[in-house]
Amino acid sequence: FAVSRDISSMFQRFQDGTNYFGDDSDIFQDVAKSDREDIVSEFHSKFSKIVDREEEDNFITKLYRNKMSIIPWPVFNESSFYTTFRQLKIKLDEQDSKYKNAKLFVEKIKVLMTKLKVCDWGSVQGTLITMRTLELK
Repeated sequence: FAVSRDISSMFQRFQDGTNYFGDDSDIFQDVAKSDREDIVSEFHSKFSKIVDREEEDNFITKLYRNKMSIIPWPVFNESSFYTTFRQLKIKLDEQDSKYKNAKLFVEKIKVLMTKLKVCDWGSVQGTLITMRTLELK
């Protein structure tokens, strides 16, 4: 299979991104049917090398805590694009909610979107803590 970008640099960007996204662990990418098995194998191989090399100080352990699933999403024009939502729903239903309520979720999304718009690469969690502190004053 052919990968159009340098996978090593992509994984380094994932690694660097853990400082920005905190504990958000969802990464989505559509994959052509002919490449799905190879792409899953490639991701597993790369992730294993990162974990082995960096032990506990790596983005996989920080973000996924050994609970990672790789689902190669079908491209938009395939019928399986829509049926794969069922598979994703089952995986998501098995997980515990990360948010106590919708307000906390919306607050985090708004902060994340704002930080992206203004190119603020600081900690999302730090911004949320600052906001809550200001609310209490």
